[in-house]
Amino acid sequence: MRTLTLLSIILAAAGSLQAQEGRTWVDLQGGNFRQKDSWTRNRPSLNFRNSTGFGAGLGTWVTDHWAVELSALFSDIQLVNARTKAHEAHGFVSVLYDLQPSYVWAPYLTVGAGATHLDAALNGNQNKATVPNFFGGAGCQFFPFEHLQVGFEGRMVRIQAKEQTGGFRREEGQLLVSVGYRWRRN
Repeated sequence: MRTLTLLSIILAAAGSLQAQEGRTWVDLQGGNFRQKDSWTRNRPSLNFRNSTGFGAGLGTWVTDHWAVELSALFSDIQLVNARTKAHEAHGFVSVLYDLQPSYVWAPYLTVGAGATHLDAALNGNQNKATVPNFFGGAGCQFFPFEHLQVGFEGRMVRIQAKEQTGGFRREEGQLLVSVGYRWRRN
């Protein structure tokens, strides 16, 4: 009987130490964005200033190695020689691959796609547009306490507009910091 009890305790402890599977999170994100556009590349006076952005995310670890996340980021972007700002909004669906599952931290690679809404001043032909985006990056989630999650991520976003909205493409580097709440699904 004692052996069975001891074995049950060991199995229960091992089950509670699973790395990520079943963990879900919601977080607030903020960061620095650096933009480069195909239509401003040959016009130095039209280069973008670095901007800050804020947003939120909701994700879950499906297995110890794989997670999915939905997120939205919003920023105001300003050209170097202009006084007006334009708004940009991103929506992303991401897949994360955990490189080293552990209970304390999760370094990962991420890829995803979504949509970006651009104000008229940002798309090269003075029309508002919602266009597809694609991205790749790397990051790390830290878990200092049971329900606290702190994250750092760097990603390169490619925004591709359609011909009727100017046909430009933009590369946007994003450095993000996040703080969130996480819990285990049943």
